[in-house]
Amino acid sequence: MPLVEEFSRQIDKMPQDEFEKKFDHPFLIAGGLNEDDSLSFETSGDSEWEEAMVEYIYPLKKDDSRVFTFITVGRSRNNHIVIRSKVVSKLHLVIHREKEGYTVMDSGSRNGSSLNDRPLVPQQPQALKTGDVITLAGKITVRYLTPPSAFDYLKKKSSEFR
Repeated sequence: MPLVEEFSRQIDKMPQDEFEKKFDHPFLIAGGLNEDDSLSFETSGDSEWEEAMVEYIYPLKKDDSRVFTFITVGRSRNNHIVIRSKVVSKLHLVIHREKEGYTVMDSGSRNGSSLNDRPLVPQQPQALKTGDVITLAGKITVRYLTPPSAFDYLKKKSSEFR
């Protein structure tokens, strides 16, 4: 369920312990798109969602059985997260799953990336903590949330959508 609004409605009545048991992986919340951009999420060969001007949620899990070891983000269709924007590189950044958590690395993108308003040095992974904000090309934001933080965020959003 890629749209934050739809996902938050689905879990609205779910207790936090049940949410954390069902969703034992982190999430990315993406936004900052304008009318010229679009975003799609590829979790398997046959699943894709596209829409602009909304906030998306992306589980860092391929399907019910496989957790990603890495997630690619960029303009090219062969990325896991595809952002069709002129300012985003074909392969903009990579998120890696490590033993201790996740890291983010700018792949040498033309317009750069930042983590919490600090520029990412290309090819140098940086550890992610819950609540961290990754910005692509100075305009598209992606927030990294662990399950407890994702639950709180989605509950807050759910009340906004009522």
